[in-house]
Amino acid sequence: MPKVGTARAVMERAFGPTRAISAPASETTDERGLLGAYALQRPERVVARVLDHASTTAFCELSRRQDVLESLAMLPGAAARALERTEAALARRFNVAGVELAFGAGRSVAWHRDLATGRLFPLVPAAAMRPYEPDMEPALLGALGRLESLIALGQGYWIARDPRERTRCAEELVALVNEFLDENPVGYGIHWTRAGDVALRASNIAQALRMFADAPAVRSPAFVVRALTALAEHVAFVERQLVGAETACAAEAHTGLFLVAVLFPGLPSSRLHRTLAQRGLAEHLERAATAPEGFDLELFALVQIVSGESQDTFGRVFRDRLARQFGAVHGPLRTSEPRPRILGESTRADARELASIGAILFREPRLKRPEAPFPDDGAWLFGSAGVATFEGL
Repeated sequence: MPKVGTARAVMERAFGPTRAISAPASETTDERGLLGAYALQRPERVVARVLDHASTTAFCELSRRQDVLESLAMLPGAAARALERTEAALARRFNVAGVELAFGAGRSVAWHRDLATGRLFPLVPAAAMRPYEPDMEPALLGALGRLESLIALGQGYWIARDPRERTRCAEELVALVNEFLDENPVGYGIHWTRAGDVALRASNIAQALRMFADAPAVRSPAFVVRALTALAEHVAFVERQLVGAETACAAEAHTGLFLVAVLFPGLPSSRLHRTLAQRGLAEHLERAATAPEGFDLELFALVQIVSGESQDTFGRVFRDRLARQFGAVHGPLRTSEPRPRILGESTRADARELASIGAILFREPRLKRPEAPFPDDGAWLFGSAGVATFEGL
């Protein structure tokens, strides 16, 4: 297992340093404001209005489940690998930049305990947090707070045939989201010190809600209202921080805004957030280096995929520039360091998988390496059409 200090260097190289940012915690969304956005008066009606009506055919929508399962069946071991990630999530065992954190099934996560020193980060307004001690590791806790394991739970929910296993996944989703929200109020503590982490957490919650849209445990009106309220608070927080935000997290912040706005267009200010995200992502891609970090490319690819599915296009200029950048990293992308995946928890992956995603997305044979198998993420993102495209290149 990598040393914690090494993991911090990886995290900060990929995402930039964590820093305290302004966080007007008083500006929150209440239940009345959420119901008003959906033109409803009773929270019981939110469930059907929101979860039974998908605004896209994106990879996380229930309408894609059968096709994804058929695609996984074509890939030896793909379903088993996804279930391994699910079991880790159920056991609350997380891999963050190569550092394994094990808390135990049903046990509370140490959301504020520094991994290197064991000291606690204070639960105070983010703007009031003092500079961290040199030996503390805020970046790793920030990664933990992105709740990437929610996607692994969703994958297990789709794959599992035993209703009891599906219920386990759904109940753990509800438990983990509720625990995080209880322990990390809006604008307070280490998990609200970086807009990029806040945005990606919102994105993961949003995707998971779509994947679990028919799960009885998730369809509780109280939970749905709380989760949607949290999404509204998250994206409003990110919007406020984008003015003057550091370049290192701009792609993450705008990606989270875009995905939440597209998946839940009825949320307050979703049209504004979608427009803001489109402009910001286009500007960020234009400024990006010839061979940007692999994670930025994953974010841009995710946006392009969802954009195409929702008919909310960024235009050919964005697509062509992104395709050129995929070509630029076909080879020099480092493979010796852990990096986050598009789907699931942080893990060790190599440039071949990322290039294969680009090959499918752009139908570009030059990105398909002869030795590269069809990536597991490709089945989740593209389904059977992706398998056919990849095999035909």
